[in-house]
Amino acid sequence: MPQIPRDNKAAALLMLTKNVDFVKDAHEEMEQAVEECDPYSGLLNDTEENNSDNHNHEDDVLGFPSNQDLYWSEDDQELIIPCLALVRASKACLKKIRMLVAENGKKDQVAQLDDIVDISDEISPSVDDLALSIYPPMCHLTVRINVSTGFEGIATEQMGRISLITSISCKL
Repeated sequence: MPQIPRDNKAAALLMLTKNVDFVKDAHEEMEQAVEECDPYSGLLNDTEENNSDNHNHEDDVLGFPSNQDLYWSEDDQELIIPCLALVRASKACLKKIRMLVAENGKKDQVAQLDDIVDISDEISPSVDDLALSIYPPMCHLTVRINVSTGFEGIATEQMGRISLITSISCKL
């Protein structure tokens, strides 16, 4: 049976740690895929029968992915760079929030801790949506929509939360 956190601060730190870990994993997977330049490495059956010598029109009909469905174009690779930066910034922001709550949060600040966790909970799904949208075949519009809907509002709210945490530390 999982152990129940002893107070609100401990519960907030537990949730923040889970969010940091999730975003960290997503960031590592994205970077690994970019480094390998093969986002589906090890996920697809790379047998000799799928090479260009034996490729025929029937394979396309049967659902075998085409080459452009497996790799990033140059335009895709250029779009990935700012996406990775956004995920890296999200990870850093969550780590900083967790650190500030650990150092300055008080267990009786229920509403503030709940607000911090609520907005932090929105980051993980946004990172997940963004990470999924960069895999080939990449739709640039989908990536841009995921960034604008998933991160613009969060960035504004996070800045407010960071100000809140800073004010918490100043009251100590």
